[in-house]
Amino acid sequence: MKKPSKTARTFLPAVRRSGAYTKTSSAHSRRLRGVCRTILASLLIAWQPLQLRLLADHQTRLDPKIVTLKSGDLATLDAATALRDATDLEERRVSLLSGTGYFNVNSTGRRFIVSADGITAEAIGTEFEVSHVGDDVIVTVAEGIVDVSRDNKMTRLSEGQQLRVSTNDMLIRRLDSDEVAVWRADRLSLEGLTFAEAALIVGRRLPGRVIVLGSALQNTEVAGVLDLSEPDSALDTLAASSSAGVLRASTLLTILYAR
Repeated sequence: MKKPSKTARTFLPAVRRSGAYTKTSSAHSRRLRGVCRTILASLLIAWQPLQLRLLADHQTRLDPKIVTLKSGDLATLDAATALRDATDLEERRVSLLSGTGYFNVNSTGRRFIVSADGITAEAIGTEFEVSHVGDDVIVTVAEGIVDVSRDNKMTRLSEGQQLRVSTNDMLIRRLDSDEVAVWRADRLSLEGLTFAEAALIVGRRLPGRVIVLGSALQNTEVAGVLDLSEPDSALDTLAASSSAGVLRASTLLTILYAR
């Protein structure tokens, strides 16, 4: 019988003694798989603009834009926003499919309704903002009164009030009128936002995707104001505020991670 070579005798025990190395590799593999799943999910989400393009009457990419609706009212759309205009003779109605819209509504006597993910915001003559932030919808009133409804439950908002509607909750807070829709002046107030939500909003002004890794970092509360005129610098500032790292994998992919 042929005897194992010296190389084989040395190699086999080494495998048995490498338990620590195996555990480390396993942990590394799990982290790598988690990163890959996050990136894959992000790439799948990137197909959404193609779907929205088929539904939207108005759509923006990297910059805000003012549009005139069928009703004659004005809407200022933030970057990466899609809006469908379904106004008819009976009512003024639009659907905010993605992003953020600021609506300047004339007093014509006809209802003006904005719908977003099962939420409706109704007004007659007023100025207000509706925004998708993650899975939530946020309605903020700059002037007048807006009635926000979900599942036949209505909440009336007046000037300076903001309502955040999540899956299981509806939270109201008050803010100064000069804080409403400051993105129109290329600023982002971080009040009431998490790190991931702020990164998402800044990312609307960048090509490609912005990914935040780690639930602890994603859910970190942030504060302050970011300058959206330089979105790359805004991301750097946001990351520095939470001691996070920034990896620009390509011009189409930026990853924020906890250090």
